[in-house]
Amino acid sequence: MKRKLIEYVVCPECKGNFTIECFHNDGIEVEEGVLLCDKGHMFPIINGVPRLLPRHLLNELIKSHPEFINRYLDFPVKKARNTNMTIKTMKSFGYQWNKFDNMYDFWEEEFLDYIYPIGKEFFSNKLGLDAGCGMGRFIFYGAKYGAEMIGVDLSNAVEAAYRNNKYNEKVHIVQADIYNLPFRPSTFDFVYSIGVLHHLPKPKKGFESLLPFLKPKGDIFIWVYGKASHTLWQKLRKVLQHIQHIPYSLINSFSFLIAICIWSFFIIPNRIRHRLGLIKKEEMKFRRWTFKPFRVVYADCFDQLSAPIAFYYDKQDIRKWFADNGLTSMMIASRDKNSWRAYGRT
Repeated sequence: MKRKLIEYVVCPECKGNFTIECFHNDGIEVEEGVLLCDKGHMFPIINGVPRLLPRHLLNELIKSHPEFINRYLDFPVKKARNTNMTIKTMKSFGYQWNKFDNMYDFWEEEFLDYIYPIGKEFFSNKLGLDAGCGMGRFIFYGAKYGAEMIGVDLSNAVEAAYRNNKYNEKVHIVQADIYNLPFRPSTFDFVYSIGVLHHLPKPKKGFESLLPFLKPKGDIFIWVYGKASHTLWQKLRKVLQHIQHIPYSLINSFSFLIAICIWSFFIIPNRIRHRLGLIKKEEMKFRRWTFKPFRVVYADCFDQLSAPIAFYYDKQDIRKWFADNGLTSMMIASRDKNSWRAYGRT
């Protein structure tokens, strides 16, 4: 954690200011320590990331980092209540993004496609929030284009995001809940959320929870699944969800087999036919994967099958989200005919 982050974060319980108690640093980052607010609420900094989760979700943090808690803290926690699906989501994306944490150059092109009509010039000298940053592949480019960026994720994906952006002075990573963000109101010039809101228990509420943290005339852009997308994936996910306590290692193996089939029966033939001039890219099945490494196909298969929740929307649904909250300059466009990217201003 860079000490500058203290300017932006507040206690998620009482909204009080924090002070830092550092246990270990590497000269630049606080790698282990605690944040202590004015009213005595305490939150750990573990592996360079402040963990500003709601108190009842800190149980999951303790399970995954018992050595820190045992070494430094007598940490008060509450039992989780009615959060079974939230915890499943935390575990799913924590597993996914720490396994599939590769940074590829083509993520830049994807990022610009997701946030269209925003371009590179938009970011310079602004403060932005990546709501659901995963392993940090997109926040890297927001900072590259000149913004100071804060990335938030509910899961232990924050550890991959921190590894991938540790030496970028413009990037901060925080583990927090999108429904209870630990920031001061009107903090950010812009917020984006790519591929996250449709995995929340209440996606519209998640969208609305972002808006108070935008400055007046602040910009928000999102990307969500469309109703036309991935009907086969929906059916496969439903089958897996009927199997209680299925381990992620088994979902991982199943995802690998599906990826092998897609690679063998579609990707390789697509590449051969394209090279021979027999097919255009826009005519291909699974064209989004045709010129990418196998590991990206594998990771996306896992993503489709492991997420506990997924909602699908049409254009009018997304338009209503923006209109109900008084957003202006609205632009909603289809992406690959099976998802929606949308932009608006407060």
